[in-house]
Amino acid sequence: MLRKSAIIFLLSVFIFEANFCFSFDIRINKKDTTQKLSGFYMGVSFGSYFANKNTAGFYNGSGVNNLKAAIIGTPYNYQAIRQNFDGKDFFVDTNSLPKNMKYDAAISVGFHIRKIFKNQISFFLESYYSKLKAADYITIVVDDHSTQISEPVIRKYPIIGQEERLDLNLGISKTFTNKKINPYFEFGVNMNNVKVLKSEVQIEGLTYSIVSYNNAYYNISQGGIGFGLFAGTGLEMILNKKLFLNVGANFSYKKIHLGDNDKYFLNTIIYTKLILSGLLFFGENSN
Repeated sequence: MLRKSAIIFLLSVFIFEANFCFSFDIRINKKDTTQKLSGFYMGVSFGSYFANKNTAGFYNGSGVNNLKAAIIGTPYNYQAIRQNFDGKDFFVDTNSLPKNMKYDAAISVGFHIRKIFKNQISFFLESYYSKLKAADYITIVVDDHSTQISEPVIRKYPIIGQEERLDLNLGISKTFTNKKINPYFEFGVNMNNVKVLKSEVQIEGLTYSIVSYNNAYYNISQGGIGFGLFAGTGLEMILNKKLFLNVGANFSYKKIHLGDNDKYFLNTIIYTKLILSGLLFFGENSN
């Protein structure tokens, strides 16, 4: 369902950008589409970010942001939650903490700059920014003796994590054929920065942060910088020598600096890019 929504989103953006371009009376003719692009180009990108689920487990309450320590080991939170349970005792079932948390697909926006050479090879630098959310449920066991049953009451509550990611890609791209629509392939190195925005649990309509006490007290950001490699492919639609669209996918194999993670995982971005000649910003383009 998420992937279907992402495809619909990208098609909508693509149609919007095409309508936007043509509303400015950009004329496409055979000469434009059979000439090779060259020079400096800049642009923006919109797309969907599909993050690897392996780092989402950082938010399941078992690590440095410990659920039990936050709501049982913190007297204020414990008493507030106990009051919502009508004074009944409770405990966190740590054996039932989420083991398969996943990120939702997220909107990705970015900036792109490249130098295109006459052999249809280009060097580029681009950025992608996304806000990612992971959510699942934790189990709290309430000792409810008023029910006159031997089994305690089991309740489920959402546990949520949110982070922001900034990716920087430095790469090489090669466009094949010389028509109106051309396939391309790209690859390069990735640097990424992740910052945890929230790690929390919602119980009986109230939200409790489970960020570790030391990090919260000293305002220490969780996350950091990681590195990796990427490769991508897609189709390039030339509107004229000063404007073209790229629709494609970027696959990055990278380390995300989150908690104790020291592994590399595959992450995917599906995007559409609107790229314009530097001529429109800085004057005559150098070919």
